[in-house]
Amino acid sequence: MVPPQTRPDNDERLRLDFGVVGKHLFRIRERHVADHLVPLISSRAVATAKLDLVLRCIALSPQHAGKRVPGLVLPQCSWELLHDLSKGDQGLGAVSPGMDPSVKVLKLKRKWVGQQLKRLEEMKLVRRIPRPGNRPQLLVLRDDGSGQPFDDPDGSRGNTYISILGSAIGSRALASWGAPELSAYLAAMAAERSESRPGRSIEPGTGRWYRPLAWFADKDGLYGPSDRVRMGFSVPTLERGIAKLEASKLMSHRRILRNPRTNQRLRGPRNLYFNNFDSLSDKVKPLKPTESVEFEEGFIEF
Repeated sequence: MVPPQTRPDNDERLRLDFGVVGKHLFRIRERHVADHLVPLISSRAVATAKLDLVLRCIALSPQHAGKRVPGLVLPQCSWELLHDLSKGDQGLGAVSPGMDPSVKVLKLKRKWVGQQLKRLEEMKLVRRIPRPGNRPQLLVLRDDGSGQPFDDPDGSRGNTYISILGSAIGSRALASWGAPELSAYLAAMAAERSESRPGRSIEPGTGRWYRPLAWFADKDGLYGPSDRVRMGFSVPTLERGIAKLEASKLMSHRRILRNPRTNQRLRGPRNLYFNNFDSLSDKVKPLKPTESVEFEEGFIEF
C-alpha cells in the first residue's frame, strides 16, 4: 500500500485561455475514479467525466481560496470555455480561423454545459448557486460525493488519490480524447502511483508500470493488495486507449520476462508500460509566480 503523503508544495499554475488559470497538478480520489468517473465513461457520458476534471483543475484550492469558498470557479471562466476544454468543437461545425463562433453555436455550448452540470449536481460533485440577473455561481465539491467542501486528498486511508496533470487539459488533449483514451490515462496514472516507493520520487506522468490490465477491475479477486480501490475499466477499452495514446507518443511499452524491481523471472511475458504525459507541458504556458489574474470582482494572486 502506498503510504500517506503530505501535499507537495507546488504552486505552479497554467494559463488555459481567456485569463483562466488552472493547476499544474491536482489530485482526485481513487474512489472518485471508481465510483463516479468509470460509471460515467461506461454510460457513454465521457464528456461529463471530462468536464468534472476540468472543473477540478480550475476550482480554487483551499490554500488559494483566501476569503472565498474553496472550490469556487472564478467568474471569468465562461460556459463556452468549459465546453471547449472538455469537448472541443465536436459536432458543432467548424469555425473559420480568427472568427468568433456564431450565436447558435454559443447557445449550444452553454446548453451542453448546463446539462452536464445538472448531472454532476445530482451526483453531489458540484453546486450551482443562483444569482438573479447573472449566471449561477459555480462551486466544485469534494469528489467523494458527500457534498462537503472541495479539498485535496492526502493519501491517508479512504483518501488515496491519483494525480492529474493540468497540461492534459491546457493542451486540449483531454478535449480530443474518447472513452478509451480517458480510461487509459486514468488507469496509467493510477498504476504509476501504485508503483511508487518510499524514498523514490518521480515526476507525475513519467512513471513506468507493469500491472496486467485485468488488475484494475480485478473482478475475480486475483490481485492484491486486498484493501486497494478497484477501478472497473474493461480490458478491451484499456487496450484500445493505450494503443491510441501510444500513437500520440504519450505512452509506450516493451515486453519483459523479469520483474523490473526484483529481477525475478515472471511466470510469463508481461508488458512494461512507460508514461510520457509530461510531454504535454510543452504545449501550455505556465503562469509566473509574480503574475496576477484579473476578474470582475478584483485580483487574485498566485
